[in-house]
Amino acid sequence: MPKTVEVSLTLLKCEALYSGKYQPYLEYLENIGARIETWHSGEPERPLEVPPEQLFVTGGFTVSLKRAEITVSLLRKSGVLLAEAESSATPSAAQKGSLRFLTEHADPAFGLMQSPYGFADISGDEPEDLRKSIAERSVDWLFWLNYFGREYLDEHGVDYFRKAPFLRVDEIDGGVKCSTRELPWKSIDSKRQTALVEYFGGSDKCHVYRASEHLLLP
Repeated sequence: MPKTVEVSLTLLKCEALYSGKYQPYLEYLENIGARIETWHSGEPERPLEVPPEQLFVTGGFTVSLKRAEITVSLLRKSGVLLAEAESSATPSAAQKGSLRFLTEHADPAFGLMQSPYGFADISGDEPEDLRKSIAERSVDWLFWLNYFGREYLDEHGVDYFRKAPFLRVDEIDGGVKCSTRELPWKSIDSKRQTALVEYFGGSDKCHVYRASEHLLLP
């Protein structure tokens, strides 16, 4: 039986959370027909009808759309949005839907939450030096999906990321999304990995994230 893994999206330093301007995010969910189920609700509700104080609790809330769902946590004090979905190397239809929803959810959420940096990969603890890397606008870690916001673009320019040997680079609202591989449980092509690491400063500086090396402590 295939092992089920958890895939996480993390958006750091979300300005919309610090300032309480998360309404556009809820409006986005409303517009795509999503429903939210919180710890306090018995069944999914329209996002704009959920009291804000119910969104900022341990465990967050579940976003549902056409049988696909992801779990979202908003950590207002630290300005972090986390979204999680389960999938596997041979995902079921429901898992495919959740993974697709997670990736489709990530792009607009990145812009709406006004995050300078985000990433998605197999769930694990973030590298200890990641926050320092972000503060310096450096690319020291490579994930499945890598989001670089306005602060990174102001520092390096869009072409810096366009020219990098990512599998794919997409300009999105709020910055760019750079993919290293097609699926989170797949390995990066060895030639691409070498080229990316060299492009961003060499193996002493730039590293490929592997969740198995960054286990979350219970």
